[in-house]
Amino acid sequence: MTIVADSYWFVTGVDTHSKKHQYALVDRTGRLVDERAFPTSAAGIARATHWLTAATGGQPMLAAIDGAGSYGRQLAEAFTGAGVRVVEAPQIRYRPAGKDDRLDARTAAITVLPLDTDRLSDRKAGAERDAIQVLLTARAEMTRDRTRTLNALTAILRRFDLGIDARNALTSARLKTITAWRTRPTEPVDTATAHAEAVRLATRARALTTELAGGTRPPSAPSLPSWCRSFSPSPASGRSARRRFTRPGPTPAASAPKPRSPDSPASPRNPPPAETVSATASTAAATDALTPRSTAS
Repeated sequence: MTIVADSYWFVTGVDTHSKKHQYALVDRTGRLVDERAFPTSAAGIARATHWLTAATGGQPMLAAIDGAGSYGRQLAEAFTGAGVRVVEAPQIRYRPAGKDDRLDARTAAITVLPLDTDRLSDRKAGAERDAIQVLLTARAEMTRDRTRTLNALTAILRRFDLGIDARNALTSARLKTITAWRTRPTEPVDTATAHAEAVRLATRARALTTELAGGTRPPSAPSLPSWCRSFSPSPASGRSARRRFTRPGPTPAASAPKPRSPDSPASPRNPPPAETVSATASTAAATDALTPRSTAS
């Protein structure tokens, strides 16, 4: 087992944010070499890369970024392009002095020093992976929006007597009925307002239900494979996508078809060889010829 401290001369920890990133550079013993903050712009990332290259003298360096897939995505791509290995920083579960960007950057660098290099959480990269992540995030946001809309509609129906029994969950048929409502001139102002808001919420809930059922697809582009262009982030496809992009795939040896045992029964997918069929037919014919047949008395 080889740990990070034995494989890299330096480790830089990065605490990422929307406007600036906090960097902390430590050596293999955990000693703080330097720490700085740079903007998240392209110029700021270039300055940070130049500063780290000068500070390390070209020695092997590991980058532990907190949020390498979100705020630190562009920084992680710049580091990867410069030949620096990028890993996800371990989660900070306890902050004795509260939130401090410099302390978080130092912790991100120091906590990976005793870890095995083969067990580090490398940054998950790839255009297909990013496309799937966008789709899954969009579906999660639409699901939360639909839940909030239905809760608000249920609250209105339970507060005002609008002719809908809201003791149970709202079905698609009830939502369709609500969207067809029309305001009545004789209604009080509070009931008329509740009617209008209920129609708006029901219309929004039906639209979100349709989007979730049909899926949100990325724009058709030659760079995306066909399975990604037609991907629909349904619950089943979301689970399969997570398994595909978070678990290692089978090795060629494991995915290759295994030879069938001679004693195992044949199946439509694994028919017996032709010579086996002919030999079996010949044996059956010979057995039938040697078997005495009973005559009727």
